[in-house]
This record gives sequence, structure tokens and C-alpha cells, in this order.
Amino acid sequence: VGDQAGAVRVTWSPAADNGRPVTKYVVTAGDRSVDVNEGTAATLDGFGAGETVRVEVRAVNEAGDGEPGTATARTVATPVVTITGSSVTFNTATVTFSVDAGGGTAACTLSADNGAGTATGSCSSLQLGNLRPSTDYTFTVTANNAAGSDTKTTTQRTKALYGTATC
Repeated sequence: VGDQAGAVRVTWSPAADNGRPVTKYVVTAGDRSVDVNEGTAATLDGFGAGETVRVEVRAVNEAGDGEPGTATARTVATPVVTITGSSVTFNTATVTFSVDAGGGTAACTLSADNGAGTATGSCSSLQLGNLRPSTDYTFTVTANNAAGSDTKTTTQRTKALYGTATC
């Protein structure tokens, strides 16, 4: 489940009734179990971030439990940020990075020290403006998803601003 930490969603096709209608399905994931009386889907939670869980679904009718259908599922893991580069002008900085969202959906932020502000958006490249020339900045990239967050930093100095003053 991409937007819920520690959860797996299980779906299956209806079992053949073989002359006796299915009364419920028993879904087991790890040490958790749930009875499903209607439908062919269930969500089980309480697992760790990035945990791989063995899942089993059994159809039940008046004759008893059917043979299980099995699979494995993985919960959303904490995202991982990798900074791949940065470039600056005298007043802007662009930081490029990649994010392994851990099976979820990540939201990304770029911030800088020295009161430079923040930018949100793409999880591949973000830009900050209104920086001061010839100033060292520490840029922080943060990625968040349902399982948590990861932060990486890089430091770079903005370029000097040269020009001609006319009085």
C-alpha cells in the first residue's frame, strides 16, 4: 500500500464454489489474519517498513478450507536520497538527485541554510533562487513517504558577481 506505512493489500480472483458456495476467505500475512466475507481484497497492517511478508489466501465453504493461494508482498520502505550533482550561479542553485521511493510515493524538498528558503516539487531536481553571491551554502534534500524520510546534504559556494559600477 503505497500511501500507508507497514501495510500490504492483497487481492485475488474468486474461487470456484465446486457445488458449495464460498462463505468466506481467510487471508493471512505474517502473523496477522483476517476473514473476508464479501469481496476479494483485504489490507493487513502492522508490519515494519520495507518488510517482505508471505501472504496466503484460503477459500472456505461448508466442506472446509480450500488449498491456499500464496504470494509475497513488501511494505513501503523508507525512501533513499542520492544527490547526483549541483550547479550554481551567483544567485541560484540547482541540486539534482535521485530518490528510491521504497515502493511508495515520495514528496521532495530542497532547503538551504543562511535563510535561503525552500523549494518543493520534483524528486529529481530542485532549484533555489535569491541566493547571495560568493556565499557558502549547505543544501539539504529531503524525501518523505508513508514509511518515513531520508535527508542528504551537499555544500557549494555561489559564484562571485562581477560588474562595472557607473557613477
